[in-house]
Parts: sequence; C-alpha cells; structure tokens
Amino acid sequence: MELNAAEIALLATHWQQHLVPGVLREAFTPKIPHRLVLGIRTPGQNLWLHLSLTPRGGAAGHLPQAPPKAPNAHPFAMLLRKHLGNAPLAAVRVIPRDRILIFDFARADASASIVAELTGHHSNLYLIDVAAKVLGSFYPERAKRRGLASGTTWSPPPQPPEFAMPEARFAAAQLVDAHFGPSRAPNTRESSRDAERQSLCAQFRRAQQKTERLVENLQRDRDHAAQHESLRSQADVLQAHLSQVPKGAALFSTRDFTGAPMTIPLDPALDAVANMQRMYDKARRWQRALATIEARLQEARERRDALAQWQQRLSEAVSPAGDGDVGEAMAAAKTWWRGQSAGRPRGSGPGKTGTPMRLPYREYRIAKDRVARVGRSARDNDALTLHHARPWDLWLHVRGAQGSHVVVSLQRGEVFGQDELIDAAHLAAHFSSLRHEAKVEVSYALRRYVQKPKGFAPGMVRLLQEKTFVLQVDAQRLRGILARSDAANPAVQR
Repeated sequence: MELNAAEIALLATHWQQHLVPGVLREAFTPKIPHRLVLGIRTPGQNLWLHLSLTPRGGAAGHLPQAPPKAPNAHPFAMLLRKHLGNAPLAAVRVIPRDRILIFDFARADASASIVAELTGHHSNLYLIDVAAKVLGSFYPERAKRRGLASGTTWSPPPQPPEFAMPEARFAAAQLVDAHFGPSRAPNTRESSRDAERQSLCAQFRRAQQKTERLVENLQRDRDHAAQHESLRSQADVLQAHLSQVPKGAALFSTRDFTGAPMTIPLDPALDAVANMQRMYDKARRWQRALATIEARLQEARERRDALAQWQQRLSEAVSPAGDGDVGEAMAAAKTWWRGQSAGRPRGSGPGKTGTPMRLPYREYRIAKDRVARVGRSARDNDALTLHHARPWDLWLHVRGAQGSHVVVSLQRGEVFGQDELIDAAHLAAHFSSLRHEAKVEVSYALRRYVQKPKGFAPGMVRLLQEKTFVLQVDAQRLRGILARSDAANPAVQR
C-alpha cells in the first residue's frame, strides 16, 4: 500500500528516534522484485528496513526478520556496500511535504546519503554524496528520464502548485507495528513462496490445456484409423468386381458379400486394380498406426491427469500449518516437470511409483547390427540429441524438413560405414515430412558438432560441421529396417 507524505514523515520521525545511532550492516534485494532491504544494527538488535518501488507505488516499513535474498546481487545494493558498508546512520529525514525519505550516513573517510523517492510508479532510489552528486540509482532508466544520470546533481521532483498536505491515515506505532507487521509484510518468505506456487500452478494449468487439445486430436486420429477393417472390406469387395468398375469412376456401387448395398469411393485417376491396392495399403497403415495412436493417447491422458493432480496438490498445500508441505509439494512438482521436459524416466503422477519408464526415442537395428535411435517428437528430439547421444555418435536429419533426429551409437574413435549411413538416412527420411518423396537430402555429422542455441524452438539445432547427400529411397530396404525394430522392453514404454 502506497504511503502519503504525512505517513512518510511519521516514519522518518520514528526511525530518527530508534535507529540513530545505528550502523548499516547489510543492503540486498529480496527474491520479490522492486524492493531493497537495509539491515541496521542498533545496540542489542538488528532492524530490517524495507523500501518498495513497485509500479503500484512506493512504500517503506519494518520487516520482522531478514527475507530470503535474490540469487543475483543487484548493482545498486553492491554500490551501497562499497560506499556505506558499516557506515553509521547520522539522520533520517524527509523533504518537507513530499514523499521522499533521506538516510544520511557519516563515515570518517566519506559521507553519503540514500534518497528514497516513494513517488508512485516513478519511485526510485539514489545514492548521493555530500555535494548531492548522483553516484548511482536503483533504476538507471527512470533516473535518465528525470535527467539524473550518474554524475549529475540530484534535486527533488517539482510539486504541483496546488499541493495540499494530506492527513496521515495511521499513527506512527501503527505504521511500524501493524501496517508493516509480520502478518502484512509484503515480502516475507511466505509471500515469496506463494507467488512461486501460483506461478507453478499457472504453468501446470497451461500444460494441461495443451495436453487436453492433444488428447482430442489423438482421439480423432484413433477414430479415423479404426476404420481400417471397413476399408479392407471395401477393398475385398472391389477385388471381386474389378471387371465391373467403369474407367475413371469416382464411385462404384455394388453389394457386399452379405448382399447389403455398398458404395466405394475411388480415385478417378487410377484404374480399378490401383484403387484396390491403394485401399489395401491404406488399411494396413491404419492398422499399424492404431496401436501407436492408442499408446500415445493413453500417455497423453495420463499426463493430463497427472497435471491436474499436481495442480490440486499445490492448491491444497497452502495452510499456515502446512508450510513444510508447500515446499515439499513444490520441490516434487518441479522434479516431475524437469523429467517431463527432458524426456527422462518419470512417474505418471504425484505419489505414484513403479510406473513404466518412457524413452524419447524408438530403436531400430540397421547394418552391422548397430542400433539407430529415432526421436519421437520435437521435444524428444532435443532429449535424444542433448541427453542420450554421446559426442562421437553419428547424428542425421532430413535437410530443410520437419522430422526426427536419428542417432547411431558408435564407439569412441570408430568410423561408420556406408551401409550404416544409408540405413540411418532411410529412417530419417521415413520419420520426416518428406516420407513419400523418392529423393531427399540428408544432413549428417558427429554429435559433438550439433548445438542447441538458446531461444531455438524445440527440435531445432545448429550444425558446426554439416555434410549432406541425396538419398534415393529404397522402399524394400526401408521395410526391412522397420521390420527389425526391437521388441519393447517390458519395463520401458517405447
């Protein structure tokens, strides 16, 4: 809550009585942003002053104890330590009729002051010397907008001509003990943890919504693939009536083997035999895909349900008596989330153990009995390349197209042969958006030359030493590679 000029004057009077003489022992920023904490050592106790510079307005007050520090030191806090470390506090004063606090420190070798402008969304902190020259500021950009860059002379902002001094809404004791007491301190450890918990809940909620959309898409794909038996039945009937199909027909009406009417859609550009073969091929593809879709659908449902359980667990662990549970729940949720993001083995939900592990790749046997690993998705490509591949392994991807990363396991210093390269390139082509092309350009390199720059989208990488070649796809060779896929390990979902 923003303080007015009268309330800031009451605080300055109270601190002048209770903090002087005192010594500045610490200056740091807590985990919650837009804040600075000053640790003042007075005879017999440490007092923690809190200066808030949030966009909603400036405020000041006491904290019951030192809050957790931000992981990285703020430059302004470091500047205060350099100039004012262990400096005695000489005075706490205000600019009359304004929301500006000034802490004067006097040391034998030098003197300086901290100026706290608690003036709405323009709030800022300055360190000035005895000549009012600016040595630094908490928000340099805000300072520059006021023409107060380092080296300039500080002066208070102008007041409106009709400015009237407001009345204090709180007594001095209320400002110190009640308004900024332990139950209302704006940057206590509980407040920081609650903000982190809410952020984590929002992250899980967004992931759950995304997974829900994936479930819906997979359900549509499953329903589509489940028609493979109907399509095969149409192909069987068409095979029995090939001689009756008119050339260039888009539909063929006949009766099935039970005598029921049947209308079979056809491609007018193909003859009856080609249409029949195409229907059989599509039915086989749908039948093979059905099992994969079912597995992915089950995995997506489990992830969706797990995300909902984590949200519920984080939402319920908020009681004051359950502070330990909040920290434990957040730590467990973060561990589970890291496992999801990296594609490492993880459980399907909070509190569940013994669930099968899932690897981010499929395995295939290629020439010379080598193992080729194929990424399942864009994020799984990152997990495969960055966490499972070794620097000396062979890495492949179809150039200029979306698709899986392929990694061939090699021994350190071993040279791969042409047969292994061609087999792995067939896998890269098959698991890409150019799978139906007769020729594709394939990039390959050793894993040590594959980089993932910061900010690149999932699955995108940069090659330091890229080699390419044009692959003439051999359908028979590809079928043989796919047929040699390793049987699933009972303990691992592939």
